[in-house]
Amino acid sequence: MVSLTANIEGSDLGHIAKQVEQAIREAGDTPPGISVAIRGQVPAMNQMLGGLQSGLLLAVVVIFCYWLPISNHCVLRWLSFRRRLQ
Repeated sequence: MVSLTANIEGSDLGHIAKQVEQAIREAGDTPPGISVAIRGQVPAMNQMLGGLQSGLLLAVVVIFCYWLPISNHCVLRWLSFRRRLQ
């Protein structure tokens, strides 16, 4: 087992994680029996960001589902009002 560590002071974890993942991709395929794993705070950060994205998507869907009937009601009332004026 080979372990690499680094001090990333002065830079954010997300930027460094992208650089590490890019370096691993550029290194190419590993020989049989060898695996590469990123450990530490990066997997926890990725999991948290995935959860935040899911939560944001769910919030947008809920707001849209709440807003749609209200907007339809307003449009129908406006059309009804315009017909009465004609």
